[in-house]
Amino acid sequence: MFKRKSSEDAAEGQLHVQVVEARNLAAKDRNGFSDPYCVLLFGKQKQQTRHIRKTLNPAWGEPFQFATTADPGHLQVVVWDKDRLWRDVWPLPTAIL
Repeated sequence: MFKRKSSEDAAEGQLHVQVVEARNLAAKDRNGFSDPYCVLLFGKQKQQTRHIRKTLNPAWGEPFQFATTADPGHLQVVVWDKDRLWRDVWPLPTAIL
């Protein structure tokens, strides 16, 4: 879930995003869980949350800021499964805001 700050809180020229949580994610690991993290893409800017081990209901509670332009496009949020031995598993849920 995402919590939107009021326009009064946001400085002009910045997008403030809070990645709160995800629920009921798909299990991607053999143990029946995932090790999810979010990648946030806004224009050419990319940021990500920390990964949380062995959960299908991660709670990140992490704030992010992106600089805006005249035509910033969309915010894309993709949830990945962290894999220590192989490449990270492409994706769990994706949101385009």
